[in-house]
Parts: sequence; structure tokens; C-alpha cells
Amino acid sequence: MRIRWRGFEMPTRVEKDESTSTATYGKFSAEPFERGFGTTIANSLRRVLLSSIQGAAVRSLRVEGADNEYAVIPGVLEDMTQIILNIKKLRLRLHSDEDVVVRLEKSGEGQVCAGDCTPHQDVEIINPDLVIANLTSDISFSLELDIGPGRGYVAAEQQSIDGKPVGTIAIDSIYSPVVRVAFDVSGARLGKRTDFEKLELEIWTDGSISPELALVEATNILRKHLNPFIKYFEIGRELETSGAAGLVVEGDNERTSKLSKQISFLDLSVRSENALRAANIKTVGDLVQMDEAEVSSISNLGKISAKELKKKLADHGLTFGMRLASTD
Repeated sequence: MRIRWRGFEMPTRVEKDESTSTATYGKFSAEPFERGFGTTIANSLRRVLLSSIQGAAVRSLRVEGADNEYAVIPGVLEDMTQIILNIKKLRLRLHSDEDVVVRLEKSGEGQVCAGDCTPHQDVEIINPDLVIANLTSDISFSLELDIGPGRGYVAAEQQSIDGKPVGTIAIDSIYSPVVRVAFDVSGARLGKRTDFEKLELEIWTDGSISPELALVEATNILRKHLNPFIKYFEIGRELETSGAAGLVVEGDNERTSKLSKQISFLDLSVRSENALRAANIKTVGDLVQMDEAEVSSISNLGKISAKELKKKLADHGLTFGMRLASTD
């Protein structure tokens, strides 16, 4: 099948190489692109993937017996500088829009690993075997980690520790779950023409997000930023938010089309989209037929995320608690 728009040949779909796909690696391809568009799309996606996908990281920490990043703790092989470097390698999946505190208590000689942290309902540790410190004598090691969501890189000097307990040490945070992105643009044939392009995009993540979801999120971010430039809106005029209605008539083609779309159409955060898919809510229609209380009760969906969903629906003239009605 061929897709043409205003004389442009457009890719029909994005394909994933299933033979090489893992939880942290994905190779995707799309064709045909008109000459030059493969590189344009690839560069844009690569920049967004590396800089703008939301992740989670440790923002600050407290270790009993250490009041600064240069302290040495008796009975611990590493000094605080090395412990902080180790903690920066911690990869996390956060199921909350708010900061959380994770604690770790360890006694006796041996390794202190990320997996020794006390389990927290909103935090998954992707690399539990990560060694944080080594205890060389029979001591008690106590650690608290302040974890929060964010994007890109934030230096320790930019972290706010106001109101935190005495002894809190701010650290550099690397939020981006995408580790590496590479692409290749090659020639593609369509009919007798050989001047089209094929894009192959490789994505490596830290395991806190799948390459597929990272690609969808990056595409949504780009699309959202381009919305104000679409010619259907007058130059200088702000985007308007449509009012919401409680009844959807089947004859309303625009709304009916929106209801049939996947939830990714709403440009949700990765965490919100994951929570909805886990609850088997796949389309916009599935979501709008739920009331607000039902949505708030979905596992791993916090109050802030519920508000996000409500606003996203309102942006499209939709709301919770809608019902379908026939025009017959």
C-alpha cells in the first residue's frame, strides 16, 4: 500500500527488527521518505530521545556518619566520593509524579547492593546487583535516597535541598533513560524510482523504558511542539481548548474518530501511558467511558497523573464519564 500526501510519498508503517529486539535495544525502520526527509526526521528524533524523555534519578542522599561528599566512614572501603559515583549508576523506574525516599540498612561485612534497599511501592530498581559500597568490618550502614522524576541532566549545584535533614548531600542527576541512539539513511526503491530514502533507527535504553515507548514518547514530544505551527491556526492566535460534553453522538465524525484512536494520541507521559495499558485501557474511547474515581483508582496512577489525563481529554473536547449515543 502506498500513502501519498500533497505529492509526497509517505512511510506506511514503522517496522521493528524482532530478531534483535531486547528490553533495552530496538532497531526500527521506515520507508519510503522523499530525499532529505530521512535525515531530517532521524536527527530530530535522536535529539529528543537523548535529551527529553522523562526518567527517574537520585537527587540527594544521606549516609549516617557522613556530613559531606568527601567524608570517610570507618568500616567502609569506599569514601563518600566513590559511593556517590556508584549511586549515580543506579537505574530506576518511578511510578509516582512526586519525590520519594528509599532507605537502605545493612549490617556486617560484605557488599552493599542496590537490591538491599527496602522495597518501595513506587520505585523499581532496574540494576539491583549494582554495588554501592563494601563493608570491611561489622558495622551498620544506613543510607537514604531522595528520588524524583526529571529530564536530561541536572548538576548537584542546581538541586534544591532546602528543608532536607542535616547531612543531606545533593548529587548530579542523570534522568535520561535513553543511553544511545544511532541511525542510518540508505537508498530505497518504489516502483521505477530509486531516489527515495529508508531510515533505520537504533535505540538503546537503561531498561527503565522500552525502546518502543521511548520512540513513541519522542514522536509525541515533537508533534506537540509543532502544533502551533500548523496552518489551521491563525498566526499570532493561541491554541484554543474545546469545551467538554458528556454525550458523544455516533454521527459526530470528528469525536468518533478521536475515540477510536490509541491512548498515545493524547500525548501522555510515559508513566501514565504505561499505567493505562497495564489496566487494559488501550483507546481514548475506553478511557472517556470511565468516571474520575475509577481512573484515580488505577494502579500506579497518582493524583497528578489523573489531573493530566483530565486536561488532555479537555484539550480534545472530551471528558471522563462520557457515554455513546446513537442518532437513530
